[in-house]
Amino acid sequence: MGSSSVITNSTGNATNWYEYMPFGEMLMEQTSGDYDNVYKYNGKELDESTGLYYYGARYYDPRTSIWLSVDPLAEKYPNFSPYVYTFNNPIVFVDPTGMEGKGVKTDFLNKAGELVKHVEDGSNAVFQQTGDKHSLHYEFSYFDEEQGGENTVNLSTAIQEQQNLNLSNPSLEPDGATYCNFATQNILKTVVSATDNSSSLNIAGLANDMTPQFANTLTLQSATLNEARAAAKNGSLALYGWENPGGHGHVGSFSVGDNIAKGETANVGARNGFKSISNVFSKKQLSQVKYYTLNPNVTPKSGGPIRNVTEIQEVHIIKPMPAIPSPRGIILH
Repeated sequence: MGSSSVITNSTGNATNWYEYMPFGEMLMEQTSGDYDNVYKYNGKELDESTGLYYYGARYYDPRTSIWLSVDPLAEKYPNFSPYVYTFNNPIVFVDPTGMEGKGVKTDFLNKAGELVKHVEDGSNAVFQQTGDKHSLHYEFSYFDEEQGGENTVNLSTAIQEQQNLNLSNPSLEPDGATYCNFATQNILKTVVSATDNSSSLNIAGLANDMTPQFANTLTLQSATLNEARAAAKNGSLALYGWENPGGHGHVGSFSVGDNIAKGETANVGARNGFKSISNVFSKKQLSQVKYYTLNPNVTPKSGGPIRNVTEIQEVHIIKPMPAIPSPRGIILH
């Protein structure tokens, strides 16, 4: 949310380290005393004598999680107290000026760069469609700090929207042939683009080729059905695969995020749609299905690339910073 996390000196050594509670109260602070930083939560100036942050329009108390004066736009939000901070949800909303809480959204763009969907998830991530026909998928592009959220990908949102793109893609509709392999590969490509250490998920081939590859990559781990369901419920990647020695196998992904309410799996195959696993396979097939979840060591992208850094820094700091010996930089997250 633009908060100062670590400050380094000119030699790259950390001089200040901060951890915050969600509403901005300091959880942990460590400093070497080399640099007295006053710009902390949300990158705002902290008045040490009062413990208040200055946001421009008003002052904020992180200990009580309320503003000290009435919201200038209180009439716009009659269902909320005029003193409440970010609608009581600082994970999803930010208020960079003290005037109005704003949702922080992952943006999904089409190939022309036009907005397809906003998803309010607290992330600054921007994804854009790439590929054609059966291979149309989202890939992470950059972080838009104008959103005022975290420069960390929300992996659940990325998987969710790729599942939606698959099921709205007419090229993946069954037409005598089925395209579960392409749809699953699209999910995997999105995950690879959104994480730092999952390149082995660039898996190709037919469904019968993909299932053994799931088992042989360290990026995935074998799971039970209930473990796959739990992983998906927690917003992580969960896959199923069925090898058919006498014909075509089948692969797919468990629904995540808002898609869970639509159905247990985001299935592309003979019948596309959000379906329970028991509606995807017969009882005999279901006993042969294997399940895989994402290795917990796989980490979502964070930090960069970032768009319009100079302009964004000016938005975060309302008052000019006083002339002091400058450290190498403030790492914002």
